Amino acid sequence: MASQRTPLYHYRVKDKIVGPICLTDLHALLVSKKILPDTMIREEHSQCWMPLATELRRQERLARLRASAFMLSCRPPKSCLLFYIIALLLLACGVAHSIMLHTILYMEVLFVPAIAFFMGKMLMYMHLLTGGMRKMPAQEPER
Repeated sequence: MASQRTPLYHYRVKDKIVGPICLTDLHALLVSKKILPDTMIREEHSQCWMPLATELRRQERLARLRASAFMLSCRPPKSCLLFYIIALLLLACGVAHSIMLHTILYMEVLFVPAIAFFMGKMLMYMHLLTGGMRKMPAQEPER
């Protein structure tokens, strides 16, 4: 697997080129007001200069895209399907029972299947919020 290298940047202050420096250090300089958002920067082996604010926005957008792609790659657990099947069976049993009694029992027909369906949905959403527990790397013991 190829290692991802952190890009290094040069920035221009009063006709002087400073660098190479990583983007997090540039962000720290920006927060400490040692440089401005319109400070011109360029990647280490590039000749194209751009404002620092533009690159920070681009990096932020890329981070959001990576996070959303990871969230979409996490599949809900198979137990969600089990809750949906239970809800469907409970609904079918409730309808059949109501037909046999010639009366609608809301508890059997709607309420119980709705609880099973809700539990399946909650399980799926909790799985997405945790980022898919099976995708998290195991912690290595310290030596």
